[in-house]
Parts: sequence; C-alpha cells; structure tokens
Amino acid sequence: MLAKFEFVKIDTGADPDAAKDLDVHGVPDIWALDGDGKALARNNGYMAPEAFVEFLSKLLE
Repeated sequence: MLAKFEFVKIDTGADPDAAKDLDVHGVPDIWALDGDGKALARNNGYMAPEAFVEFLSKLLE
C-alpha cells in the first residue's frame, strides 16, 4: 500500500515560514494531497500504526 503514496517531510524547526504558511501548530501534521496539491485529508497529532493504515486506506477508496 505504501508504494501508492509519496511521503515528504518538512522540517518546521528549520523552516518556520513553511509551518506558518501551512498553518502547522504541532507535529506530526499529516496531510494527504492529490496530484495537483489539493488537500484531501489532514490529521494533526500522533496516530497509532493501525490508525495510520486506516487513514491511508480511506484515501484509496
């Protein structure tokens, strides 16, 4: 399943302007974007592995 996604990490400590621009107030802040950069889903805060798999699975439906 993970091969169907591309994961990107933004270091908000090194780039606080990116955090501000993206309205990130805490980490982790997980976004799912489509190919055009449109936000499809977002989760702020820790997700247990099972919840993360469910988060990704819903995107594939």
